[in-house]
Amino acid sequence: MTDTILKSEYRSVIHKWIKKIKRRDSAPANKREAAKTGLNLPFEEVGCGSRRIVYDLGNGYILKVAIIRQGIVSCQKETDIYERVPLPLKQNLAEIKEYGEGWIVMKKFGRMLADTAENRRKVYQLYKEFKKLDIEAGDIINMKNKEPRWHNIRYKKRNDRIMLIDYGDFHVK
Repeated sequence: MTDTILKSEYRSVIHKWIKKIKRRDSAPANKREAAKTGLNLPFEEVGCGSRRIVYDLGNGYILKVAIIRQGIVSCQKETDIYERVPLPLKQNLAEIKEYGEGWIVMKKFGRMLADTAENRRKVYQLYKEFKKLDIEAGDIINMKNKEPRWHNIRYKKRNDRIMLIDYGDFHVK
């Protein structure tokens, strides 16, 4: 890979961070702050979940980095799903441009999908399409209350498409 989005100096920092979290017996009380301090990356933080921190690279891409061991698994799952699904469904997944152990560089999407009856229908249909492939798309629909997880869904105006920006909690049966 000659053209890389993530510079080698940042890859090196992330690699050291991942080695550190793999050695830890337990996660620190404030995982987000520990990750920000440990990584010390010069990018704007745009999100943080229970497993990964997300940075805006400022070039149309975002960087997801694991903050606990399970985040490493989430990155690997996203990569596996992205490489596994057929093209029609892959077009609904935020494109993964680069990845390594515990990190992913992904296309950035900013516009959230509005909670409308039509969009709900589209989200549930997309969920069913993944289910046909024996993929439990837990990041699309909350399994407890069957509501869409709007924070994981974006809208791509150019081709009127629902885009999934987080699919690290999908489960292949």
